[in-house]
Amino acid sequence: VNTFATGGNIECEACRDNSQSVPGSDSPNDCLCTVGFFFSTSGINALECVSCEEGKYKDTSDLEDSCFDCPADSNSPATSDDITDCTCNVGFTGPDGTDCAACELGKFKDVTGDAACESCAENTFANATASTVCFDCMPDSTSPAESDHVDACVCDTGHARIGSQLEPICASCFPGKFAVSGGCQNCT
Repeated sequence: VNTFATGGNIECEACRDNSQSVPGSDSPNDCLCTVGFFFSTSGINALECVSCEEGKYKDTSDLEDSCFDCPADSNSPATSDDITDCTCNVGFTGPDGTDCAACELGKFKDVTGDAACESCAENTFANATASTVCFDCMPDSTSPAESDHVDACVCDTGHARIGSQLEPICASCFPGKFAVSGGCQNCT
């Protein structure tokens, strides 16, 4: 096993590294790369079994097969030997070895694998799909859980929203004024 003898030789030769053969093999071509490795035909590793790189897998021992790409938005460690080694990237969810779906607005996922996307907590928001974090609302504001935009962050009583659309702030009104949309107004 894992050897071959050519042309009636009595002495068996070892198969190349990371390959295997069946008893009675009579050619180096009978030494098939083990799963997770492919047969390189060029470069410095020509005629060797080379590890599949990160993001790829090989679940066959055929010399003709190359390593296969993991499904979209997933990754695998080097030398992966099964499609289920491909796990969803952060910001994406789905069963191992399948296409991964982006987390929806208002949700995030900060770990790889098949875990579900989590809802953003109160007073935070995620305004992009495939989010890996939820952003805090500006000080002196609140938002419901699973908020998907900074506009969901509503200024607390006595505070008015000012600043730019991308960087709003909640400012407290001076005595004698009250908060309205876009600023503070005099009490009448």
